[in-house]
Amino acid sequence: PVGFAYRPDGAHGDTWGADENDEVEGFGDLQYYINGEIPTCADAGDTGLDCYEPEFFYPRGDWEGSKYKAVLTITPEVAAASSGGVIYYFCHIHSKMSGKIIIEGSDRTDEEALYAPVVNDEFDKECGSSGVSMYAEDGARNCKELQFFGGSKDTQFEKCLQAINCQMHWEMFTKTTVDGSNNIATFMQQMIPHHNNAVNMAKILLKFGGDNVDKVEDLTASLWSIINGQNFQVHGFRNYLEPKKLLDIGDSITPQAFIRRVMEEECKGSETTVCMKINPYTSETGYYELDRGDSYTLSGPSPDITVKVGDVITFDQSDVSNWYHPVGFAYEPDGAHGDTWGADENDEVEGFGDLQYYINGEIPT
Repeated sequence: PVGFAYRPDGAHGDTWGADENDEVEGFGDLQYYINGEIPTCADAGDTGLDCYEPEFFYPRGDWEGSKYKAVLTITPEVAAASSGGVIYYFCHIHSKMSGKIIIEGSDRTDEEALYAPVVNDEFDKECGSSGVSMYAEDGARNCKELQFFGGSKDTQFEKCLQAINCQMHWEMFTKTTVDGSNNIATFMQQMIPHHNNAVNMAKILLKFGGDNVDKVEDLTASLWSIINGQNFQVHGFRNYLEPKKLLDIGDSITPQAFIRRVMEEECKGSETTVCMKINPYTSETGYYELDRGDSYTLSGPSPDITVKVGDVITFDQSDVSNWYHPVGFAYEPDGAHGDTWGADENDEVEGFGDLQYYINGEIPT
């Protein structure tokens, strides 16, 4: 989502983790629109940004269903507040994407300097990656003695994958604090190259996969989710590390942040209410943990529960661990996923009166 500010990168500040810079956000200076309408959510404010920006976190398929635009008016007040007749557009989610808007007739004497954009060399252009060339077969930091997957690596696709894996290998070792006294910092220092690798891998498949990518259900959306989501998380990691002098930005610029939700009310298990959580440490994806109150002992991963004909049971998924794990009910294990990977869906419990989902206590409309 585009924003406008009087200094480069606007709300992101001058560097990772810095204070926000002033934005163009006065009434009459800027207005956001969704589907041609001024947003009217509770947080709309003068510009509608706080209605507009959250929709850019929607699943890609849902987001594509709406039209978005920002209307900027260069008022005398905006011109007077500019940096010598220059304001800057930026991305509200990812940093280091700014460009200039130059107001005609200005002298630009107090213009703020804008960082130079990343310029990818031929190897990165061929791969669709960024900042990887020094880890290629003929690069200064190649990993000829380490092969990260089998085969002869004689296609450009394979050469690109080898190079990005080599980059991750180097950076996970060289950009992590030696003493390990700050577990959070160590985690983030390790995850930045890990996430950058995932982003580059997704870009490489988009570049080389062609029409075959679109033929695999949800794959294109998943690849873009990796690119935008993991870049966004890297941003948050850098914003934490830089103020502590624990960040080495390196060659590529990507973005950051955990979104944390605090529930106002905790679920209380009972005979008719099952409180659901995910324990991510029990398997690759985690398993459900269930709480049905003191009268029932439900232990272990995805435990059995007992019900009677006529029972109406609420499965409460308010806990934040349920993100990405909406519960379903079926007549065979794994329901819509089928009996094995890629198999046909199994029948689910989905008849009217048998199952109802709720969001914020309301039936979705």
